[in-house]
Amino acid sequence: MAIHAAAGPETERGPLGRRAHGPLTGVLADLETAAAEVVVDEVPLPVLARLVEDLSRAERVVTSLKVRLARRLAEAGGHRTTGDRDAASFLSRVSGSSPGKARAELQLAERLETLPEVGAAYRDGRLSTQQGPVVAGAAAAGPA
Repeated sequence: MAIHAAAGPETERGPLGRRAHGPLTGVLADLETAAAEVVVDEVPLPVLARLVEDLSRAERVVTSLKVRLARRLAEAGGHRTTGDRDAASFLSRVSGSSPGKARAELQLAERLETLPEVGAAYRDGRLSTQQGPVVAGAAAAGPA
C-alpha cells in the first residue's frame, strides 16, 4: 500500500510527495521496506514487547499528523477537490474508519488547538485519539 500525492505541476508523484513534503519525503517507502524485511518469527523474544510499544507510539504519532493534515484540508476546503462531501467523509474514506470516528478525530484536532500542552502530548504520541478527548475535557475544565 503506497500513499501518493496527486501528480501535478507542484509535486512529483511519489511516497508522500517526493518534493513537496520535506521531512516526510520517503518515510512511507522506508517503512514499507522495513516492514517487508522483518521476519516476525525471527525477532528475539526480549525485543518483541519493545517493538510493539515503539510501533504503537509511532501509530499514534502518524494518526495525529494524519488528523491534523485532514483538519487543514477541511479549513482550506480541499476536500472539495477529492469529491468528498466534507473533510470527515474524506478522512473516513481514506482511513477506512467510520464517519463518526473521523468527525471525532477532526473535532479533537480543533479542540487541541486551544490546549497547547495536551496538543503537544497528542502530536508526540503520548496520547491516543481515544485518550485525547478525555484529557482535553479535563484540561478545559481546569483544576478541581
